[in-house]
Amino acid sequence: MSRFLIGLLLLLFIHASAQAQEDSPPRPGDFDEGYLFIGPGDVLKFKGYAQMDAYLPFGTSPGLSELLVRRARFAVTGFFHEKFRYMLYVRMDRGKAELNEAFLESRHLPFASFRVGQFKVPFSQSNLQSSAQIDFVNRAFMIENFSPAYDIGAMVFGEDKQKIFNYATGLFNGEGRNKPENINGKTIIGRVVLTPFASFKSSVVGQVHLGGSFSHGRQKNNFGNASYKLPTETAVLAFSDSVQQTGSVTSYGYDLEWLVKSAGLRAEYLWYNAENLVKNGGTTNLKADGYYVAATYVLTGED
Repeated sequence: MSRFLIGLLLLLFIHASAQAQEDSPPRPGDFDEGYLFIGPGDVLKFKGYAQMDAYLPFGTSPGLSELLVRRARFAVTGFFHEKFRYMLYVRMDRGKAELNEAFLESRHLPFASFRVGQFKVPFSQSNLQSSAQIDFVNRAFMIENFSPAYDIGAMVFGEDKQKIFNYATGLFNGEGRNKPENINGKTIIGRVVLTPFASFKSSVVGQVHLGGSFSHGRQKNNFGNASYKLPTETAVLAFSDSVQQTGSVTSYGYDLEWLVKSAGLRAEYLWYNAENLVKNGGTTNLKADGYYVAATYVLTGED
């Protein structure tokens, strides 16, 4: 009897192993980033990277020549039950560890997904690209210093079936990464992207993307500690006196991305205004605007 049970269990094990091999998804390709575990309806991925940089100023440029580790990141992300996505993402730039992203996402509706936690806000084509995938090591000075980036909040986003139109909008604290709310007012941030010629996939204009972003909210900031820096932490503009700001902070931007096989053209304009900066009883606004244009070509021939 015991031999019969052992044989039956062995047959069941062999059948289950064969069935698992048939149902298992294909192995990731050589260019899939990260280390993946894949199961029916579930994906778990570990990924990380580090980027080195050098700053070699000429003439009267601020700062000293420097070699540095520009970024060092590690993330755990994936899906469970097919409809939920999650991420836990830590940054260790310049030897300091801090939480970058932590969110949970629901994808149950065909036209709208929902995300809550800390994550990249829907603003700026350049900012929304992973720093592992941007064309150059650094983003433009205007984007790095004046564009909303990470925040804590809730967002809804989606796209149409033809992928001509996609949107994202949400409510956020307005204070940035790992910072609690300090004023009774949330910041609304939204973005719309049009791909007007998406149906002409083989055309040179098939991958033209036109984007617009908007951010507005009431904030309370101490600009006495504010500085606007180059990637090497060298300050280009800094406030040396006590300057308090309590009022509206508004940003908007327009961007273009045009991809043709191995070539790419990107451009972006950003406008920023912080109202009611108070110093020695007087008030003023802080305004800034800027743009960049970047062109790239993949020498190894990939799209």
